[in-house]
Amino acid sequence: MKKNKTGNIAINIFSHTEKLIPCIGMAGLTILVALGTLLRYVFGTMILGMEEVAVLMALYCYLLGAACASRDNDHIRVNVLEEFSIPLKIRWAIKIFSGIISMGVTGAFTYISILYGMSVAKSNMAIIPLGISKLFAVLPLIIGFSLMFIHETKWFVQVVLNQGNDLEINDQLTACAKLKEKGEVNG
Repeated sequence: MKKNKTGNIAINIFSHTEKLIPCIGMAGLTILVALGTLLRYVFGTMILGMEEVAVLMALYCYLLGAACASRDNDHIRVNVLEEFSIPLKIRWAIKIFSGIISMGVTGAFTYISILYGMSVAKSNMAIIPLGISKLFAVLPLIIGFSLMFIHETKWFVQVVLNQGNDLEINDQLTACAKLKEKGEVNG
């Protein structure tokens, strides 16, 4: 787990809350599904709307979990850059390109989910067994994709700002490797 290096207490609380909510939600979802299965197959009954609640909980957990993975840069990806010795400038260009694609995709999904949420809010439709607004089911899309877009943008800015530092470190490592080859440096 990567630690948040900022000293701002509000950011640290938000960071931990962002991870805690999906964890609690998955635990609740597990209990809810187990309870529903027990009621259905052992007692031959069920609670009205339990499946809808489980689906809503799953939506929130999946999208908030994806936002957490995006924040920590732990989302699923192909790590081709780590397998081959690609020059640092090309590696940096690929990171910039992938960052632009990530921001574009998450930004587009954020925009589409907001538009969809606005249309659902205007229609004032309800989830039938629960009697709650359908907007409640659309909120995880808006929240999850918005958080992913914010985290991807933050990662992109960090990559762009750290480019000079990475190139300088690479130059120092290359110089040390050349000195080792010549036998001028031990270890």
